[in-house]
Amino acid sequence: MSDSLAVLVNDFGKLLGLEGLTPDGDGSWALQFDDVVVQIDGDRDVLTCYVDLGKPPAFGAPTDFYEALLKANFFASGTGGASLGMDREAGFVALSRQLPIAGTTPQDLSVVVERLVDFAEAWSRRIPELLAQDAASGTVSPEQELGLQV
Repeated sequence: MSDSLAVLVNDFGKLLGLEGLTPDGDGSWALQFDDVVVQIDGDRDVLTCYVDLGKPPAFGAPTDFYEALLKANFFASGTGGASLGMDREAGFVALSRQLPIAGTTPQDLSVVVERLVDFAEAWSRRIPELLAQDAASGTVSPEQELGLQV
């Protein structure tokens, strides 16, 4: 963790009215906004914000779940500029966003975190719906995929 990352996160905390934010033992920060926990981590040059969206489906699950994630990732059209990914070994689906530390202001980080929380809340609802639809029917219609009522 770089000093500039610590300063950026601390100044971001001040914007939120949180004085003296300190990293966890692993050098990252965990900030809770309603039901969403945003992890903030970084290295020398890049800050990473991510949200654990829950457990991925078992191997052999219908492809509709994965297709929905890929569609959302296409030009970040369903993620607010973030990326959806899965770490099967660690056992979670994540929504993440990276920013260069240099030139990023606390206000910039605030906007990114707010959008990340908004999209994480939406995906936290959407993923169980996709898995339930897969379990019930094995398929998801285009209307269901887009959340439209028919």
